[in-house]
Amino acid sequence: GDHGVVDEHVSAYPQSVTPQMVLNFLSGGAGVNVLARHAGCDMVVVDMGVAHGIEHEGCVNRKIAPGTKNFSQGPAMTRGEAERSVVAGIELALERDFDLLGTGDMGIGNTTPSSAIAAVMTGCDVEDITGRGTGIDDETYAHKVSAIKRGISVNHPDPLDALDVLSKVGGFEIGGIAGLIIGAAIKRRLAVVD
Repeated sequence: GDHGVVDEHVSAYPQSVTPQMVLNFLSGGAGVNVLARHAGCDMVVVDMGVAHGIEHEGCVNRKIAPGTKNFSQGPAMTRGEAERSVVAGIELALERDFDLLGTGDMGIGNTTPSSAIAAVMTGCDVEDITGRGTGIDDETYAHKVSAIKRGISVNHPDPLDALDVLSKVGGFEIGGIAGLIIGAAIKRRLAVVD
């Protein structure tokens, strides 16, 4: 999934890298492909919200929208979109036969909503819970921390309401992964989180 918050200069890479990496996954050329082949696992690539269109027969299209909105200026998505992303993940898990489900995500800027969610849910200071993602420099890191703080301040996500947090500072792929884990639990299967 892609994230509108990348407009705040929170990443070392442009959003155009997301579809390039997704196509690399689909062609079998990424590190995760090597790991999956080595373990004898199937790999399913799902577009939950890549900003650019992915035209490849191997990609499962569950796109909620072409990326979330910039959560430093308002909610990342509507509550309905958040619900749809979780339901899409549940459906994906229920449609497939597996013993063990491993999750992962790709999207430029994706550690920014992850850090925002973690800060809200744990009550930790943004600086203490936010990493450098792809190895960003000090200036970009400052933008990232500032964007997360603004997003939390502007949106007031309720830590007692996971869908509220997801809709206000999350990402479509995060909702999809949550749904996958719920689906695995419904099927009484193990899920491993990347």
